[in-house]
Amino acid sequence: MAGILPLMAVPDKGISGKINGEITIAGTMKKPNIWLTGNLTAGKLKNYPLQNINVDIAFEDNVLKINTLTAQQGKGTVAVKGSADLNGSINMEVGGRDIDAGLLSAWFDTSIEAKGNLSFAAQLSGHSVEPHADLSLEIKNGGAGNAVFDNLVGLLIFEKGSIHVNQLLVNKGEYKASAYGFIPVKALNRSVMYSASDSDQMNLNIKLDQANLSILPMLTNEVSWANGATQGEVRLSGTLAQPL
Repeated sequence: MAGILPLMAVPDKGISGKINGEITIAGTMKKPNIWLTGNLTAGKLKNYPLQNINVDIAFEDNVLKINTLTAQQGKGTVAVKGSADLNGSINMEVGGRDIDAGLLSAWFDTSIEAKGNLSFAAQLSGHSVEPHADLSLEIKNGGAGNAVFDNLVGLLIFEKGSIHVNQLLVNKGEYKASAYGFIPVKALNRSVMYSASDSDQMNLNIKLDQANLSILPMLTNEVSWANGATQGEVRLSGTLAQPL
């Protein structure tokens, strides 16, 4: 599969596996049209296993059309449908239910280690060069870094390289916390050590009036563990490599 995707202008996201199916190619070498149908076995996305992937994809006149793309991961499922003009608009829907939350970290190339059962729905629009995504998600029995939680729900917008957090609610037992603001994707990579410009820095406000200090390890590696009821608000800026 890794050798086929570049032919269809699909970016390499660490996708691998062996496909059984049929490929039809027409047009010219400079402007080929490609139709792909089949079933992918032993599939992986950034070393996360994806089983029983069914694909029905067409690439015509520089437009990628995903008629069917479904995958299983354990008891969970992922589905993608829609189209993307490489020189124009994108109109695509992506959804998943009960999948490993680590897939989200792998897709955004962030060093945050997310855990838990993830369900999500995303609508992609805008221009294919700079897509706009509206995302709703829920993670059950999850965690990030050293922190764990019972449930997390969020309404997010991805636009121009930043994640805009419209609403993020997390609870662990009787404790709750909420957050809003924006996070540039560049700021999430702890391996990038640099002096971030203003546009690359997080601006996240976290309300802790019903929270517990155990949320702190999720915000920074400088805190390994914490416990105790809290009141107040935390404003988080900088990057994960250099948080403020």
